[in-house]
Amino acid sequence: MEYNESKGRKEYNALNKKNIYKEVCANCGSTENLQLHHVVPLAKGGTNNESNLITLCGDCHAKVHNFKTVLTKEWKEKQMAGVARAKAEGKFTGRKPVEIEENLFQEYYNKYMTRKINKVQMAQELKISRPTLDKLLKEYNNKLIKQSIDK
Repeated sequence: MEYNESKGRKEYNALNKKNIYKEVCANCGSTENLQLHHVVPLAKGGTNNESNLITLCGDCHAKVHNFKTVLTKEWKEKQMAGVARAKAEGKFTGRKPVEIEENLFQEYYNKYMTRKINKVQMAQELKISRPTLDKLLKEYNNKLIKQSIDK
């Protein structure tokens, strides 16, 4: 692997050369094409410390960067510890909350419920991702249900 020689990459390359990683993929157990992966990305406050690195085979490493995959218990524990450490250091604050005016959301919600637009169109119009829209729809539906119960 060739990387630019910034300070972080120098540390990473030194760790990689020391072969600190385990001899099997933490996700699937493969022993082929092993690579180090940052549990908490450097861009989100992660470090090159061994506690933030996990060994993955090339296939699992590609999957992690392209789509969600079933992860091992060890992976999840390391990720949670890394995120907690980054939060404690003030480097990781999580995603910024999406704020949409309630009237605007209600307008698009009504269009969606009357089938004038679909979820893709609604997400595009509100300038949010589909998963974020799904989360907001779930929250809004729960709010409506709660209001109807409270009446």
